Amino acid sequence: MENKKYIVIIDGEEFIVEALSISDDAITLKVNQNTHIVKIAELNSAHLNSHHEKVETETSIANSGMEGADLEKSESIIAPMPGEIVEINVAAGDSVIPGQEVCVLEAMKMKNKIRSPKHGKIKRIAVSAGQFVEYGTILVEIE
Repeated sequence: MENKKYIVIIDGEEFIVEALSISDDAITLKVNQNTHIVKIAELNSAHLNSHHEKVETETSIANSGMEGADLEKSESIIAPMPGEIVEINVAAGDSVIPGQEVCVLEAMKMKNKIRSPKHGKIKRIAVSAGQFVEYGTILVEIE
């Protein structure tokens, strides 16, 4: 598949979006250099409520804006967007593996699963459930 690039304008803000891959249940998008895996379902699917208010996405480990070697050196997982922390799925001292869900951030009625970029041990949880965070806020520190 040839990657297609689009300019998408949401609430007056312009984003460069590249479709990296499409499958029956997910689309992998690169949005302004951040990679997102978006789960998709038909409108009659049980994943959506009757008002189509919530869509669940998996936010990839690359959402910090870092790529490749920078991700491996990273000791902090940061908020890829402003929103509310609705779940924390790890505790200080827990071991994590790449791709393991560490917390869920809800933004614009979308639940974004924030995942570990590397193997390590949770050093510190910097946020709590119910807390509102801004883009770039440190969520979890890994050692």
